[in-house]
Amino acid sequence: MQLLLNACADVYNALTIHGLAECATLPESVLKVQMFWKVTSYNIGGHVFSLDDIEHGILRGKDLCFSSAVL
Repeated sequence: MQLLLNACADVYNALTIHGLAECATLPESVLKVQMFWKVTSYNIGGHVFSLDDIEHGILRGKDLCFSSAVL
């Protein structure tokens, strides 16, 4: 289980960097990117996971809901 959580943390960090790299200009802070955690996502095995999904649904162990956005 720990290995899976570590892999999810790695995906979360990579997705955060990828999401910022896709911005037209690098923001001063990720907090300045509107809805960053909800719309920045990957399609993994046919399931869309946003940063929110990964953080709150997997890493924090709360209910997982899939976002409809794909990066």
